[in-house]
Amino acid sequence: DQTRGSAPYAQFTVQGTDLIRGEVTSNAYLAPAYVLDERGEGLLAELGWGAPTYRRGDEPDRGSANFHVDLPRSYADRLAAMAIRALRDVWSVPHPAFLTAETADEELPDLGLPAPAEPEPANALEVGYPVDADDLQRLVDASLTPVFGHPPEKDADGDIPVRSGNTLLFVRVRRDSPVVEVLAPLVRDITGRTRAAEVVADLNRGSSLTKFVLMDDTVFAVVALPARPFVPAHLRDMLALMFQTAHDHDDDLAKRLQGRRIVADAEPTIETSESLDEDVRDDADADDDDESNELAPELLTLLQLDPDGEGSVDAATAASVCGHDRDLILRLLRESEEQQIAWRTSADTDAADRDRDEAEACRHEASGWGRTIETLRGALRLVFSESVPPRASD
Repeated sequence: DQTRGSAPYAQFTVQGTDLIRGEVTSNAYLAPAYVLDERGEGLLAELGWGAPTYRRGDEPDRGSANFHVDLPRSYADRLAAMAIRALRDVWSVPHPAFLTAETADEELPDLGLPAPAEPEPANALEVGYPVDADDLQRLVDASLTPVFGHPPEKDADGDIPVRSGNTLLFVRVRRDSPVVEVLAPLVRDITGRTRAAEVVADLNRGSSLTKFVLMDDTVFAVVALPARPFVPAHLRDMLALMFQTAHDHDDDLAKRLQGRRIVADAEPTIETSESLDEDVRDDADADDDDESNELAPELLTLLQLDPDGEGSVDAATAASVCGHDRDLILRLLRESEEQQIAWRTSADTDAADRDRDEAEACRHEASGWGRTIETLRGALRLVFSESVPPRASD
């Protein structure tokens, strides 16, 4: 569709008797959802794809409006590897099962490559109505078998690891409801759980399908797929979505939270036990065994009452939330001041790194904490005035 743009594709033509022209999509043809950023274009160049030589609608030259390369037929294996890397690493296509193939001719030209495998029987991909969790697991296994080329292997928790390049996902069947979850561990070994909780909350406010969860020192992305009926194509779509989510967020989160990006080959085992299910269902971001790194419940309540940090909570409300407890208000003041200092420091660091957007976001957070401090000071004055006995009349 020329008005909406195209999904990513790779295309090949035989030129003369010895050359093969390979092309992968450029921004001239891509739909908005797939447009390449500077990083994606740079990766294509690193893989050996030549940059477009003219724009869509211009007079064609001997190059292409797409990323392209011309190679001898004897280099067909190299061209195939370049196409695979482009689709997998740039557009997060995890497996050929996620692709469709077309040809302008009735028969593909002989490129010296093995004949394609027979397609999976249609009945293996039919919509299913699972009667219980075990039945749903069988349907999930059958739908992923074409992706792996064999029945999927499971880890100790019964989850199915799915790798694409350096990205790792887990597919899990919930035991308590007909739901399939796809989990992507993004970063681990983060520092500062309080800031991490706020970053995760910001991500969730801007996400409609994907939920971000902080568990211990690891941030996960999770999507829940209702599975009655179970539609294999929907699961494949969710896998593609989660690979793209990991691609979009892991490097940025590792920088913002001073953690480590999770690399599949370096991290073959990631804990995804049932405790993560509890985090997802209960929306719990806190670790009860590490209270020293958590915001006090009363402070969290104040933040929920004023989510944009505009100072909309008055002193009387803040005092009521704190139970008119002067010592508690003083402790919350100290915590808020620490938060304000931390966000100001982060803003200065990001400004020094010329990350203007992140620096501005940190300044906004610091300003919000400043207004919380003023609210708590007003609550402290109110509680103090209540504790002072009225002056006796003469």
